[in-house]
Amino acid sequence: MQVQVSTLHFSQAGALLSASWGAAGEKQASPQESAPLALSEVSQLTLRQGWSEVQFSAQSSRLAFRRDGSLALVVQSSSSFTARSQETLLEVHLPASLLGEGVELKEPLILEFEAWDEALHIQASRQISLVRPTRRVEEILSDILEAVQEAFRGKEAKSLRLFFDEEALKILSADEKLRRLIQELLSLVQLIQALRQEEQPDETLWVTISGKGKPYLQVSEEKTVESEASRLRVRLIFQPAETA
Repeated sequence: MQVQVSTLHFSQAGALLSASWGAAGEKQASPQESAPLALSEVSQLTLRQGWSEVQFSAQSSRLAFRRDGSLALVVQSSSSFTARSQETLLEVHLPASLLGEGVELKEPLILEFEAWDEALHIQASRQISLVRPTRRVEEILSDILEAVQEAFRGKEAKSLRLFFDEEALKILSADEKLRRLIQELLSLVQLIQALRQEEQPDETLWVTISGKGKPYLQVSEEKTVESEASRLRVRLIFQPAETA
């Protein structure tokens, strides 16, 4: 028997910042005379940023049973995958005069630089444990009923003696009405047996009522995969000088 549940989640966000200062080069000194690049030499500045995230998770349970129907093995598996990415683009428009004297451009010159960083994390774990469950109330009552039927089966009188272990006593004592019902049932059985023993010799039937269930193995498996990526692109666009 197997049960599986899967979930997929995707999210995306972005931001844009753009600024312009009019035509470049109107208030510029020559590259030899100028100090480091001033903001007035930038005609346009654009900053784009984007974020995206994908999450996928899956859970599954597998069960194995014995021939008598009792549980023998439980395998619970969970896996998750998360991918995050961030991309940044910085675009700067500059005048061609910054390239130096004697450089004339007929078309925009584009210089692009790119840097990135990627990381992948994988983690896996497994835990195995032996589970000792307690039996259900219905199972304990079924054992008591079978013992009573065995005591009255046949013509020979049998004295029924029930022995309850600690687990069975805890289960039956949890419900006050159920505990009283069992006491009245056993008292009635003893009364009937006492009447039958006046005519026939006594034979004692010992029956152990256990609250211990059959142990089973429980296996828990977990796998986690995380991927992170960041990318930075810088684009410099040198604009040719405007002709009069």
